[in-house]
Amino acid sequence: MLFGDTVKTSALFQNTIFSFFLKRTRTVKYCAVFAVYVLSAIGAWGTEYTWTGGGTDSNWTTENNWNISGYPGTDDDTAIFTGNTEVTAVLDGDITISTIKTGTEGASKVTIDTYGYSLTASSSFIVNAEYKGDNNTNTVITGGGSVKTKTFDFPNKNTHNVTIGSGTTLEISKTLYGNADNGGTLTFKGSGTLYLPASGANVDYGESKITYDRSTGLKVLPWGNPTYYKVTATGLDYFPTTNITITITRNEKDASLKQVKYPYTFTTTNTGGGTFSFNRQNGDSNGSLPIEPTATDKKAEFTLKYSEPENLAPGDGFTLTIRTPDDSMELAVISYYKGKPRWTGAVNSSWENVANWTGITNISEITSTSEITINSGVSNYPEISTTVSLKSLTITSNAKVTMRGGTLTVDKLICTGNSNFTATGGTVVFGNSETDAEFSADYPDNSSFCNVEVTVGKNFTSSNSMTITGNFTSNGNTTLSSGTLTVSGTLTVSGTATVSSGAEINVNNADFSGTVTNNGKISGTTGILTFSNDVTNSGTITAENSVN
Repeated sequence: MLFGDTVKTSALFQNTIFSFFLKRTRTVKYCAVFAVYVLSAIGAWGTEYTWTGGGTDSNWTTENNWNISGYPGTDDDTAIFTGNTEVTAVLDGDITISTIKTGTEGASKVTIDTYGYSLTASSSFIVNAEYKGDNNTNTVITGGGSVKTKTFDFPNKNTHNVTIGSGTTLEISKTLYGNADNGGTLTFKGSGTLYLPASGANVDYGESKITYDRSTGLKVLPWGNPTYYKVTATGLDYFPTTNITITITRNEKDASLKQVKYPYTFTTTNTGGGTFSFNRQNGDSNGSLPIEPTATDKKAEFTLKYSEPENLAPGDGFTLTIRTPDDSMELAVISYYKGKPRWTGAVNSSWENVANWTGITNISEITSTSEITINSGVSNYPEISTTVSLKSLTITSNAKVTMRGGTLTVDKLICTGNSNFTATGGTVVFGNSETDAEFSADYPDNSSFCNVEVTVGKNFTSSNSMTITGNFTSNGNTTLSSGTLTVSGTLTVSGTATVSSGAEINVNNADFSGTVTNNGKISGTTGILTFSNDVTNSGTITAENSVN
């Protein structure tokens, strides 16, 4: 290629080059001549559209709302909102483009009203898409739909706010850049949901310049599994006789990267004669764990110990929580309490193998009153294929439990963060030693059940969607407070069933011999819905074949 030649490139490539220089100017001084040469050589496959709002409405597909004929609606297109004046763009259908840029010339509010639809930027979403960052920006995403992007970025300078409205989501699937070395800040706020890569923002040096303002109800959840950072723990199976080694690894080979710190909290219960210590501090502590990466060594190890193992009293122990460098979410939760069952997965994935547990000498010590938490950072995660009875089972972010068969009887099944419970066989019975039972998950789509039963006389509530590949038999009182209950087999209700407003039941066949209160939606897809008792219906009930 010669100077002056025109090279056709996609918008994806253009924005990749742009983002490269956008970020690297923060840490490394690159040759400006090379940058000009590369950028001047770029031709255009996709089209850049700038919002003018000149149409008769505010719809995205109204061509007069853009500076040139047409509207951004293909994988290579870029949508630009200058921020010179306050504007609102309303989606009137699902849209997929390459890039979104807001506040490129001014600080006025730019509102993207999703109107229940989805706007996908396959490449990037950039607020103030000039790395010099001459303007503050104010971007609002609202309307109950979603905006999805692979990468989200902001400049070195000035203040940048992104507000996510109630019922609306912003999904960042791959990279959120967290650094700014010239006073730049980015704040996410609002009452919607922000999905981030499970490692949080990429913080390549120092401290993150991103704030997550949860004071108005913003929910921040991980997307996928941690890739940029991860935490492992070894030595748990023999603690406190041996020390525990906590290893934090950064999956990044760039030798130019500098120190990054990981916030942590270490809390202890200690009535014995010894002392817990972590990160060279005794007792409870909080602070940050630093990593100095090089091209060959991308990890740091920290020691956790108890000074007098023979004096550790029953019930004493610790909980160590390590968060992402941007403090957006948990990377790992590691805990140990003497005499309390704790899964280590030291040998294999078998739930009934006592060698996979600490705090017990026989698996029969785990009973219907046991509260079990499965944390991440272990070598093997548990698989259930026999009879298990618990008060509660909590699965923390980045951990998982698989059920191959048998019966799990439990009062509460809770999945936090991006954890999951997957049952390919067996039956989960809700309702054990307590009156009330529940299933809750931050990511309900990550979990699935084979067969589910609700115990007679027990109150079961699902506060989110549930997917059941087999049958659901409710002999107690079942409430679906939100989300969708999908049953591929048969739904049988002999107790009571309550479907709240906005909630939905999707089922092939259903036999409601108990009372039903429906404020949401009950749908039969291929089979028959049978109601043989009182039905109070202020929602909708439909069936592909018939309703009896």
